[in-house]
Formats: sequence, structure tokens, C-alpha cells
Amino acid sequence: MRFQDGVGETTCLSQKEECNRMYTLHYDSPLGGILLEDPDERNTAVDLQLAGAAQQTAQNGTYGTAILYYAFDDTVNSSRYPNYAYMQSYWTSVGLDTKLDTTVTVADLRRMNNYDLCVLSTHGAYYTYEYGWLWKRTATAPVLLLTEKSTFWNDLRYGMDLLNHRIIKVNGAYAVTAGFFRAAYRSGALKDTIILSETCEFYGKSGHLDTSMADALLSGGAACVVGYVNNVYTVYSRSMLWATVNRLLAGDTVREAVDFGLNLYGADDIIWYNNQGGRRPHAVASFPVLSGNQDARLRAVQAAADSTQQAA
Repeated sequence: MRFQDGVGETTCLSQKEECNRMYTLHYDSPLGGILLEDPDERNTAVDLQLAGAAQQTAQNGTYGTAILYYAFDDTVNSSRYPNYAYMQSYWTSVGLDTKLDTTVTVADLRRMNNYDLCVLSTHGAYYTYEYGWLWKRTATAPVLLLTEKSTFWNDLRYGMDLLNHRIIKVNGAYAVTAGFFRAAYRSGALKDTIILSETCEFYGKSGHLDTSMADALLSGGAACVVGYVNNVYTVYSRSMLWATVNRLLAGDTVREAVDFGLNLYGADDIIWYNNQGGRRPHAVASFPVLSGNQDARLRAVQAAADSTQQAA
């Protein structure tokens, strides 16, 4: 079977990804793929109200800057988007100047160093592909799936990233690999940013813990990276996000903030799902994994704590 693409012609259709039914397309130059199923879970229990027990005691103040990279959908008729608009509004109102990016591009992900807290709210997959010119090799790694479409001009703009497999194409849109972040944030440019990811399979799947995405961000200077292994229920990850950020605003470390969410919503998403009355949980539980400095705090919170200690 052969497919035509704007950059190169497919030479073979080789491999189906078990989890998300992603086919890998091997091009003469960049990589591409076709995602046959939405990696999001279909059997989600009823959404939780954002306001509630997780909304803790963050006091009005200045907590720095944050960005929500929202690429689950185009926001039109979306049941998810209003939750993120609410979070953006609430966090800004209590002193965390939060931007909501709903048209996430590859170029946008090169500016994460402008923020104290970055949230990756997009689909993800554990993706297998071949690379190399003369001697073909196979690699499996996490990717972040964006909604930015591949066009002739975008392909020219991102040409080196495509040729070096730092970004790939899935369903005609771009997906970002760990190599992209390694190239984008050399010499510690992320400057102690805290990164929270909601993407499925950010840390691999099916018992295989893959830290390559987190390692790339940490090598770029991130203080701490939080993400999920296996496919995660979106309501669980969103609830965990809400609780974690609110506790960061209250002065908690990343570890303390995540633990608060786990105590509130469950140690993994199947526990949460069953507690919500779900009847058909997915086969493998998803849970958050932390890499880097788990004692990290938001920079403004840490600076205030250091100032208080010095004054004492």
C-alpha cells in the first residue's frame, strides 16, 4: 500500500500501535502516521465539578506565570474546553498569571521557558517508528499530538525538525518527540520551570516505564516533570491537575501537591473510575510519575519562603 504526502512518498505501511491503533508510515525523509482511534478513553464516568474539595486556600498574591497548552480539540462544541477556560480564569484571579493557548503550534512549544509553570493538555501516544538511512533501526517513544496541520509552508518552516525526526506527522498534524525538547532547550533554557503533562503514555505503557520525554525536559533545565504512564482517563488527569496547581499556589512542593490529589481522587485512574460508579474500566491503570526535583515549588512561592527564612 502506498500513500502520498506533501514531503515524501511512503514506501511501506509497516506497524500498527496496539494501544492507540497508530500506523507508522515510513517516508523517504520525515516520518508520518495515521491515528485510527482517538487515544482518549471512551468509558469515562461523569465529569466532576471543578469547584469543590480541591479548591483550597490559595491566597490572592503574585505567583508568577503559567500556560495551559490546550490541544485536545479545536474548542468548538467541546465538553473539555470550558474546564480549562475556568481554570485559566480562576488561577489568574488568585495571582497566577495564566495564559490559555488553544492553537498550540510546534513554535509555541519553543517558548515554554517564558513561564514558571507549563501544562501540556493534549493527546499522547507511545509510538514505534523506524529511522536511519542505510541501516534501519526501530525506536519506541512517547510523542505529544498537536492539532497544528501539516502544510507546505509549515513543512518548510519545520524542515530540520522533520528530517531529524524531532517532530513527525500523524493524521496530517504534527507530533512532538523528546528530541524536539532536547534541541529546543539546550543549556538549561527552561530555567527551573515546573511541567505538568496530562498526555496519555507520557511515561510509556504496559509496564514499560519510559522517561525519555521527561529526561529531555529536565536536560533543558526544568525543575520537575509530572506525567502519566499508560492511557489516562481525562477527567482523572484534569482533576489531578486542578488539585495539584491549587496546592502549588498554597505553597506545597510538587510531591506534596501531587500526593494531595492522589489522596483526594485515588492512587490511579481505575480507583477513581470505580469510585465514580464506572462499570467497564480499561485494562491497565494509569498513575502519575514524577521526575526531577520533587521538592520544587513555584519560583515566586520559593522566593517568598527564602525571604521569610532570611528575615527570621
